[in-house]
Amino acid sequence: IQPHGPRLGELLKQILPGTLQFVRKNAREYVPTVDNNLVASTLRVLSTFWWHFIPVEGRYEVSEELTAALPRLLEKLVVFSVVWGAGASTDAASRVKLDVYLRERLTELQIDNLVGLPKHTSVYDV
Repeated sequence: IQPHGPRLGELLKQILPGTLQFVRKNAREYVPTVDNNLVASTLRVLSTFWWHFIPVEGRYEVSEELTAALPRLLEKLVVFSVVWGAGASTDAASRVKLDVYLRERLTELQIDNLVGLPKHTSVYDV
């Protein structure tokens, strides 16, 4: 995981602050939240993907296939984590708006093709 830390940080900095701002200005939440809670939630969701990379008895038991796939999955994992960490508390109408915002943001960052979101479903459906 360490070699991918800079890219993870870059992706989070590019996507998360704008998403938080969007949620604050354009979304309704079922339960009121604060930004630091949404950031913590996003990072908790993201951390669930790393359990394969935690050493057991001082040894890493990560398959070569998983190690090779990780660089291709970073953008997808970050977007999924932002959706369910920062956007999970929003109501149905806000989720439609957030879907549009995130797709536009990913296109601006030129990573929409790396994430590969289907065009006819919501970001919440993947």
